Amino acid sequence: MIGVVALFEVRDALLDAIAAARAQQLTIVTAFSPAYDPRIEAAVGVPRSAVSAWTFAGGVAGAIGGMAFTIWTVRQWPILILGGKPLVALPSFLIVAFESTILIAVCAALAGFFAGGRAMRRVARAAYEPSLSEERFGLLVACVSADAPLIGELMTRSGATAWRVVRS
Repeated sequence: MIGVVALFEVRDALLDAIAAARAQQLTIVTAFSPAYDPRIEAAVGVPRSAVSAWTFAGGVAGAIGGMAFTIWTVRQWPILILGGKPLVALPSFLIVAFESTILIAVCAALAGFFAGGRAMRRVARAAYEPSLSEERFGLLVACVSADAPLIGELMTRSGATAWRVVRS
């Protein structure tokens, strides 16, 4: 991917550049900010994370699996003497189902974090600079190499202090 990364000193200039890029129908890859800013996130149009779906699916799978495993285990030894109590007793099985729900949901959430984070890290690695975590803002716009000077000029008109072409 070829893109232009523009550096800004103030947040309002970054928001102006995002609006200008949207007006020109350019593809905004990501924006960099030294701290979380909901206005920047809304302007860029960051997609919702899939981690909650991974966590929910893991929790459901853990609950079903935990209940099925305990019932299967008890059914393997039907000659157990429990003093007249039923072999498949819901109250005692809920404890195992609850614990397996938590375990599998946490594992699925971690898998979702790693899967989502890995994809984004590859895209933005070439554009990142340490100053973007301290006091500057940045915007990465995808383009073809012939359009890079035009996009750089658009970013400069919007308030960018510097811009450069990146390849990843």
